[in-house]
Amino acid sequence: MKAHVRRVAAYVAHRLISGSANSAIYDYEEGRYVKFGGSLRLPDVMVLDCDRSCYISGRAAGGKVSLFDFGESSRLTLEFAGDSFQGFDYGTVRPFSGSVRKRLIRVFDYEDYREYRYGF
Repeated sequence: MKAHVRRVAAYVAHRLISGSANSAIYDYEEGRYVKFGGSLRLPDVMVLDCDRSCYISGRAAGGKVSLFDFGESSRLTLEFAGDSFQGFDYGTVRPFSGSVRKRLIRVFDYEDYREYRYGF
């Protein structure tokens, strides 16, 4: 996954699992905060990635979210089970998985078989 797509997945997963309304995510890999805007008023999801100046939008239903990243012109899906999630990045045609534990989000990217961490 591209780093910015992974950040979007982490951000949306954290917002939907925790219910918090944070407007930035800390990327431990890059050592910086990335701002987000928009709204997650289920079933509608509309996120603005301020770093890329593009929208990611979609709908949630039955513990699943299907998103379209307008900056990448690609789809991204997430499915939730408690504080864990799994998904699929159609841009790289690879799955990913992760978990949300309080202020820490972990995303395991099956493209490079690495875990990435994000925080709030």
